Amino acid sequence: MNISIDSRFISKPEDTVFFAFKGKNHNGHDYVADLYARGVRRFVVSEMREEYNDLKGAEIRFTDSVLDVLQEYAGEHRREMRAEVIAITGSNGKTVLKEWLYQLLVDDYNVYRSPRSYNSQIGVPLALMGIEADTEIALIEAGISQKGEMERLERMIQPDVAIFTHFGDAHSENFDSDDERLSEKAVLFRHAKMIIGRNTKEMRQLLAAADAKAEHLLWDEVGEADIKARTLEITATERLVEVEYADTHFELRLPFADEASFENCMHAVCVMLFKGIDMDVMRERIARLQSLAMRMEIKEGVNNSILINDYYNSDITSFAISLNVLMMQDETKERTVILSDFTDIKINRRELYSKVASMLTTANVRLFIGIGEELQEHRELFPVSSRFYTDTEAFLKKEKRSNFTDKAILIKGARRFSLEYVRNFLQLQTHNTVLEVNMDNMISNLNYFRSLLPEGVKVAVMLKAFAYGAGFDEIANLLQYNGVDCFMTAFADEGVALRANGITLPVVVMDPEPEVFDTMIEFNLEPEIYSLALLQNFNLALKHHGVEKYPVHIKLNTGMNRAGFDENDLPQLLKILESNDNRTEIRSVFSHLAAADDEIHDDFTRMQIDKFTRMSDIIGSRFDYHIMRHILNSAGIERFPSAAFDMVRLGIGLHGVSVAGKQLLTVSTFKSYVMALRTLESTETVGYGRMGVLQRKTRLAIVPVGYADGLNRRLSNGVGEMYINGYRAPIVGNICMDTCMIDITDVEAEVKVGDEVEIFGNHISIVEFASRLDTIPYEILTAVNQRVKRIYIKE
Repeated sequence: MNISIDSRFISKPEDTVFFAFKGKNHNGHDYVADLYARGVRRFVVSEMREEYNDLKGAEIRFTDSVLDVLQEYAGEHRREMRAEVIAITGSNGKTVLKEWLYQLLVDDYNVYRSPRSYNSQIGVPLALMGIEADTEIALIEAGISQKGEMERLERMIQPDVAIFTHFGDAHSENFDSDDERLSEKAVLFRHAKMIIGRNTKEMRQLLAAADAKAEHLLWDEVGEADIKARTLEITATERLVEVEYADTHFELRLPFADEASFENCMHAVCVMLFKGIDMDVMRERIARLQSLAMRMEIKEGVNNSILINDYYNSDITSFAISLNVLMMQDETKERTVILSDFTDIKINRRELYSKVASMLTTANVRLFIGIGEELQEHRELFPVSSRFYTDTEAFLKKEKRSNFTDKAILIKGARRFSLEYVRNFLQLQTHNTVLEVNMDNMISNLNYFRSLLPEGVKVAVMLKAFAYGAGFDEIANLLQYNGVDCFMTAFADEGVALRANGITLPVVVMDPEPEVFDTMIEFNLEPEIYSLALLQNFNLALKHHGVEKYPVHIKLNTGMNRAGFDENDLPQLLKILESNDNRTEIRSVFSHLAAADDEIHDDFTRMQIDKFTRMSDIIGSRFDYHIMRHILNSAGIERFPSAAFDMVRLGIGLHGVSVAGKQLLTVSTFKSYVMALRTLESTETVGYGRMGVLQRKTRLAIVPVGYADGLNRRLSNGVGEMYINGYRAPIVGNICMDTCMIDITDVEAEVKVGDEVEIFGNHISIVEFASRLDTIPYEILTAVNQRVKRIYIKE
């Protein structure tokens, strides 16, 4: 039996149960009839609709809670399976530990692990349903963010072994205290047979709260512990650890030096000791642990293509997730999949690759390229247009970059196939100063602003200025996929670019010009109308095209005093709109708040809202159809949500800027790397004009980013800083066109050529960065030059 909550991706409809979840932007019940037509016959719903009466032979289970039934299915499935379930919880490190345990145990056991970060109330049951009859060990993550959630997870997972990784601040906002959060996590451990963790105060508190009767393996560097782990040596890349357990002593060389990796490695060592794995085997496997590419990357490829690089997991479940991401990309680009053999899956290979072929068909993949002897052996299962190679080297020898034009390409496979060479072959080569755009964080910010709105209020997203520097195509497709209602651009050419890249949502052009009216009508772009002359000229263009009832958006001036109709303009405006010559239909009326972000101007903001209400009431009363109203920007959504009307306009908030002090997630990280190092005496100077005057012997790092990339020259000479290896380093001398210099004398960690340098991001916020220039985040984001490569990150 297959479980699905996503109507777009059904590989075996006859074996599928579809769970119709209702979200803020999508309702699964809307897709039941379509899925029935595609062959699905079993559904779990919470809405009984009249149309279901026509679905002959369908099994439809009605419930008050679709989630409850999904979790019930998952719990029953877990109880039927014989696998030993190892559950992993904690504030940080769950996914890393899960993947490392997989690497360490897969040679001895048939191991299944939950895909990516499937650790939520919906993710866990979907993960549990992946356990099969011959699975010996199942690695399952369990995450919580609300009170009462762990009770539901524990009831499904019923772990044999439970691991507590670390206690930090993640997801603490919904708990009254750390004690309450620990008690919630402790629920997972109540019925476990073995408990593993570090012997910290929090771990001991958790054990007491769980009242667990299980055995435990607790480790630590000091104090009482079942396992002692003493660090003997730390280098830049390794840590040598002496382990004492029972009557044995042995050394392990960990291929990581940092504290977080040390903790995760030791949790894994505890599991291996519990499983009785030989010390020499353990030593060899720990030494070859591989760091994880924790995020899927979406990058610009050759010949106007898009690359999705995902080497994080190589199994059928993660492949399905990657295909979903591929399906989200620009629909005008031909979908292409480059896939290697699955090396760690112990099921019938013909059955496996038949399923892969079915998934490719469902995802409308036009070109498939298989790398590996197994895929080549099963080539008859795939379309005749598919291409196959025994290994990556054969692919690189045969293929040409010109074969990949206007494609959306997913590269997915096992590590031993070294698909990074395929990535390098197909990736557009630019210099390594990049703007990294976290798509998951953007959607998290979107959902925060949505949570402030009354039900039914639409969200328009501002995509002006290259989507505030983040990039049109990828951001627009992501937001369209996630259910926003409308896009707003500054100019018509931006709207045309959106249409060319598969955007079907309404697109409003804020600064329409008569010269592009024909283009706007051709591409169904909706103009903002802010003057009588503009309205009359647009009506003439509509008449020329023979078009009537064309949607327009009327801008009212309520105090910004930039553009828009004043209150005394309304009689003339209405006269035109109500005349027989008018060929437009008002889609919305709107206005701009001048100072919604500053409480000192709140009286003025309320006056604007009142004036807008009055003016829009007058307009609305004259027409027999509904006219949407919107006045709130990002700041207004946070501070005046009661004035949401029918729609809001979300801009800078989407990019992580909150005027209410909410800790939103960082979306854009501007970063480069160290291209060279230099040590100078105190008598020397740095840069053009010799403006970098040294006061001491100084170590410099040269970074290939300059004012041509968007690094403002006013940050020269110590005004600006960059973040490197855990420290801030001031800019020395004048910023050059393509490079700058930073003082790393006080950076205690070793700095090497190639080390990453953050210009702004998680450690130097965009708000702080802007404040150093006495400007606003908008200017900083939009100033990042388009020659800087955008890299799109998705967990």
